[in-house]
Amino acid sequence: FLPQVLLCGFSGIFCYTKQFKRSFEPLLRSYQVGMQTGGIQYAMTSASRLIIISFIAGRNLEEIDRDIKTLGGQMIEYKQFIMHRMIFPIKHAVLNLSTSSYDPSFLVRQVEEQKDELAQSSGKKHFVATSETYFFYGVVAYMFGEYALAAEMVEKRREVDAKVLRRPILY
Repeated sequence: FLPQVLLCGFSGIFCYTKQFKRSFEPLLRSYQVGMQTGGIQYAMTSASRLIIISFIAGRNLEEIDRDIKTLGGQMIEYKQFIMHRMIFPIKHAVLNLSTSSYDPSFLVRQVEEQKDELAQSSGKKHFVATSETYFFYGVVAYMFGEYALAAEMVEKRREVDAKVLRRPILY
């Protein structure tokens, strides 16, 4: 049960009450133990949360990119497509921020390409991944001054959350 406990404690509770950085090691441990014991779903969820929390905490972009390549590849290998999709906007944010060659139209194209897929997956089955995808697209859009697009992403996220939840997700 170690991967489940670490995942819940350090991605759902601890990271909201303590420094985000203090969740890195336990989430990595959760991933490792999950992989060793056959808890692939918990391992990949821990890996996804590690990448997301690393980005939010301001971890070095090169380290996040390395984790995305390594852990994201394993997510595909083990057919954990929802977890892989949850790190997709982080991947693009890291690429945009690390290359410093941001093209505002690139982000708009990315969102447009994902709109149909996001609309189809906004039901109860994949709503968390869809909600977080809209959230992180909004963050990246805001960081690069695309305020109208950021507002649109926030509104889309609220629509997804409203379909399934009575209250929006924490962030």
